[in-house]
Amino acid sequence: MKRTIVSVVFMLFAGLGYAQQAVVAVAPFEAISGNSVSDANTIAEIFGMELQARRVVRVTTRANFEAVMKEHKFQISDLSDDKKTAELGKGMNANWIVRGQVQKLGTMIVVTASLLDVNTLEIMGGAPMYLNSIEEVAVKMDGFINQITQRISGGAVIRPGTTSNKTYKIGDRGPAGGWIFYDKGVFSNGWRYLESAPAETEFQADWGAAGKDVSGTGTAVGTGKRNTQIIVAFCRNIGELDRAAELCDA
Repeated sequence: MKRTIVSVVFMLFAGLGYAQQAVVAVAPFEAISGNSVSDANTIAEIFGMELQARRVVRVTTRANFEAVMKEHKFQISDLSDDKKTAELGKGMNANWIVRGQVQKLGTMIVVTASLLDVNTLEIMGGAPMYLNSIEEVAVKMDGFINQITQRISGGAVIRPGTTSNKTYKIGDRGPAGGWIFYDKGVFSNGWRYLESAPAETEFQADWGAAGKDVSGTGTAVGTGKRNTQIIVAFCRNIGELDRAAELCDA
């Protein structure tokens, strides 16, 4: 199992309690000490999707980022220059920009984060996430992002896909539009309720990734959302789009 550090810099809006939605641009990660670019990008994909799930920021696509890089003749090495990176962010109409780095630290995987404000050049850091194996990212990513959003929002925790503290009972239409069939009782590890999809959402689609092992998924109750994110990221990395998991996620 590879041991890596993934340093992530992402763009968020440090406004009053997320009163406005900001644009987040995620830079390509730099792989150091023989680490896998594919592993770093997969973690970044999961990070970006989890951040997007808060519904408080809009994350730019990788294609858009690469297009603006080409237009500005921006090199990966320029990411170490705050002013150049900020100008790149402005070219994408972004408020904050994410820079990433992957390197080893003994036998641990340590995920750290910092934010660069493209207007003020202010840099904010997040608490690190320590992993014994790459698979642990599926369990710890939610808490990691909560720590980061708390720093930016002045203490408020922005939960994925929630806009209020409303509670539900079995049989209600849930916050995702499905029928609630399970209530854990409290919000923890990124979720409280499980919902079954209504009949009108049914569709047919190819599974994708034929003959390939998608590692990092879990079988415990509540891991379905994370499993979907991992599968979506894996399929995207091998160039397969509009597969079943991606359509379900959408």
